[in-house]
Amino acid sequence: MDRRFCFAVAVMSFLGSVMGDEPSGMVAETFLGKYCLDCHGADAASGEIVLDGDSLDWGDPSTPQRWTRVYDVMRSREMPPVDEDQPSDDEVANFVTWLDDTLTKHVRPGGTVLRRLNREEYENTVRDVLGIPFSVPTSFPADTELHGFDNVGEGLMLSPPLMAQYVEMAAVAADLVLPPIRATVKVEPQSFQIGPGDFTLNFTTGHEIDGVLRMANSSDPLARGSVWPNRFEAIVGGVYDVEVTLSSFKPTKGHVPIVQLLAHYAAGNAYERASSLPLLAEFRIEGDAPETFRATVELERGQTLVVHYENSPLRSDKVDNASSLERISGQLLEAFREDPELGAAWMKAGYQRSDRGWSWWKRIQEIRTKGGLDVASFDPDSAQVKAFAIEMARRNVDTVETMDCMSFFRGPCIEIHQMSVVGPTRVIEDKSVVQQRRRTERFLGKGNPRDDASYARDVLRPVLDKVFRRPATDAQLNKYVSIAMSHAAQRGRLEDGLHLALRAALCSPSFLFREYRVGPLDDFDLAARLSYFLTSSPPDDVLRELAANGRLSNPDVLEQQTRRLLQHNKVKHFLDSFVGQWLDLRLLPQIMPDVRLLKWTDKDLRAVTDETQLFVAEILNQNLSIETFIDPDFTYLNRRNAKLYEIKFSNSEKMTRVDIPRGGRRGGILTQASVLMATANGVDTQPVLRGAWMLENVFGMPTPPPPANVPAIEPDTTGAKSIRELLDRHKADASCARCHERIDPPGFVLENYDPVGRWREFYPIYIKKGDKVVASNGLPVQSSSTLPDGTPLGDVTDLKRYLIANIDIFSRCLTDKLLTYATGRSMNYGDRKVIDRVVADVRQRGNGFADLIVAVVQSESFRSK
Repeated sequence: MDRRFCFAVAVMSFLGSVMGDEPSGMVAETFLGKYCLDCHGADAASGEIVLDGDSLDWGDPSTPQRWTRVYDVMRSREMPPVDEDQPSDDEVANFVTWLDDTLTKHVRPGGTVLRRLNREEYENTVRDVLGIPFSVPTSFPADTELHGFDNVGEGLMLSPPLMAQYVEMAAVAADLVLPPIRATVKVEPQSFQIGPGDFTLNFTTGHEIDGVLRMANSSDPLARGSVWPNRFEAIVGGVYDVEVTLSSFKPTKGHVPIVQLLAHYAAGNAYERASSLPLLAEFRIEGDAPETFRATVELERGQTLVVHYENSPLRSDKVDNASSLERISGQLLEAFREDPELGAAWMKAGYQRSDRGWSWWKRIQEIRTKGGLDVASFDPDSAQVKAFAIEMARRNVDTVETMDCMSFFRGPCIEIHQMSVVGPTRVIEDKSVVQQRRRTERFLGKGNPRDDASYARDVLRPVLDKVFRRPATDAQLNKYVSIAMSHAAQRGRLEDGLHLALRAALCSPSFLFREYRVGPLDDFDLAARLSYFLTSSPPDDVLRELAANGRLSNPDVLEQQTRRLLQHNKVKHFLDSFVGQWLDLRLLPQIMPDVRLLKWTDKDLRAVTDETQLFVAEILNQNLSIETFIDPDFTYLNRRNAKLYEIKFSNSEKMTRVDIPRGGRRGGILTQASVLMATANGVDTQPVLRGAWMLENVFGMPTPPPPANVPAIEPDTTGAKSIRELLDRHKADASCARCHERIDPPGFVLENYDPVGRWREFYPIYIKKGDKVVASNGLPVQSSSTLPDGTPLGDVTDLKRYLIANIDIFSRCLTDKLLTYATGRSMNYGDRKVIDRVVADVRQRGNGFADLIVAVVQSESFRSK
């Protein structure tokens, strides 16, 4: 039987059930038979779209998705392919009108599947519910990203390995509120003798000479200016008696060295700052002869003693400000005046990329030992030598470490001869133990002295209410009380029973999953969805009380609570998570820019990420218009991203708000380095990748993946052919042409930005000359293009103007992203109508971003499962 006839029968049957005998049904049947079935009938399906009788079964969850896709490709005129017969504008309009009415009738907003807490939500929930310091280990399974986010229900599967991790983590959490009983151990004082060779040394923090340990640096990071014993740490919190013998080696005139004893956890961060650590004692070295200093100090379990030369004139700074350059270069020139041969050797050695500390100092000494230096003509006060000293000072840490080595032999230094520690002479309860006891007391509460079962009920009821994010039913409470009492009877201690009951609750579906009731959200599920949306955390006391009173679903109250959370410090979770995934900032740590482009460090990564985060935070906090995302009059800069943008700026590392002109090549998410890096690969750019990203995240028009039989577009590394020529050849394939009409224009206007976001007029060509790679101008960048509606684009400024003039395009996209993130599902056709209403409503009220979030929360899509 002819497949068109079979499909026609199915369509007519379907139309009869949904639209009676309206003419539009006949138009649709004719349209599908004429333009679609040759390629998408049951026997000749292409593009994974099958239009047969089964495709009209609205009881099948795939049916709305299939016909929504048909609607999209027909409305955008992606179909039929350019080499097939084309319908007239009227035919397309009539068909999409019929399909719009049909989809609207059959597809309602909602449809979130069972939704597990993702990793961040799980950590925050355990932390908030139990009031404990809690984090999962790095081995904890990662969440799958779907539809752009890692909190979408379809991607949050519960595998056996993950369940095993939840069981293990539940025990860790329970231990933090109900720890196992530890046997009391009597601790006798011990004596520790610590010689000059028994200290942990990092870089050039110290050097042993003639049986003493010399220190020359007072830098704040421990690993650069401090030492500590490598075989002593407090085995228990308590009082310890300390003796340390110190002396001064060739101090500068009038300088009295000050040495500090600080407390630091032996397993802690070696780059922690000395200025942030508890000060235990402070000693002044008044003379050259060794002097023994004594102190009685309190240490917590695991802490050791840090020796810090607090006021050494030699220290390294993080930034090369004027004061730092003057101080370091001045110290270097003073050393050159005292020893011109040293200065001549240092200038001859110069600076090599690998130079720092001992390696640089040894190279200088080797040059000095060889001799032949022109010491007679060396003038430390000449402009040449002063300029050299300034240049060395710019090397900051590398130079100061080398000066450390110099000071170990020339002074000034302090010397550690011996240290002894005796203790604990008295045991003191650690802060961690005190905190643990307080957590236990808070968890157990005052209890009910009548009997253990009543006590267990009193303890578990408020805990379960928080764990389940709604009041526990009597049946639930009885179940967990029974678990506690049964286990307590076996172990002989009620706390052990409560421990097991808590572990069981933390592994229950009512904790690990949320919003599992069908239909409109009740007040408790609404509280949870709102809280996790804006804080990635469970509802706080205010939300829980409003939900319990049935008031949260009141629109005025819901708006009030939404705006309250937007001002809460936990909204940083929303900014980090939503913005990081929407704009793909989370990809940046995985991208290493080509070393031929620039030297890239973690500080540069932090600068470009912070710019975007601070930018979006201001739009949210000030309720600025949605247009601000596209064309703002401000951004955030420090010296690092300002250098990328070739904007004059101070030498400061601090991110600073700066004004910029609207309508320019800089400003807004389209031109920030973070986004431009995330849409490249660190080495080169491809208009297709950036164009597809723009359609997905700015235009809200995601493109399907390319056909499997179409080869990828490989850049011409010789520079002989432009990317436009390669794409024009690629578009000759009819199956590619329609998509590229939409992808390529926004991709091409961003070609003026290189893989790290710098402006360029030409593509670079890299040529190796000797040991160096030299860049030269290749083909000019051709950024002009034309949008499918005929709008010409010269560069990114034209694209900005287009989006501002058609801001609803971006508003719909942003609203879709917000709702996907908030509800944990992709938006269906029914949600599109909701999005249209939200966008129109917010536009009438000024298009504020905070107003948009409020409207999203008030929408039917947000308030429905």
